[in-house]
Amino acid sequence: MYKCPTCGAPHRLRHNDNELNRLLISAFEHRSEPLNRDVIITRDVTAWIAANSAMRPSSKSVGKRLCANPINGISIRFRAGTSVCRAIILRNRPRWIGAQGKDLAAHIEGNDDIDDLLL
Repeated sequence: MYKCPTCGAPHRLRHNDNELNRLLISAFEHRSEPLNRDVIITRDVTAWIAANSAMRPSSKSVGKRLCANPINGISIRFRAGTSVCRAIILRNRPRWIGAQGKDLAAHIEGNDDIDDLLL
């Protein structure tokens, strides 16, 4: 059993995990920030959560949740210029699996028209 080091409440970690899962699932289902794109950078999602809630999850924790049921994202690595980036494909998998790094980066930055073709 986990005990919160600050207040001593039992199961606090589980409560925060459930809250994080609800937040991510809701954002995914409604295509809202921070999961409004087909491909996302986990670090960006983690930063958004930290800026807009009291939760401070790790990028690893967020990435695991985004790749688990019911979201079922696919973790990928791609090269953008000289950098190697890690991202998660949330939607439109056939379009993004095997896509070039420049296309993935353009989509993540919002410099493409793919969202107009969906829905």
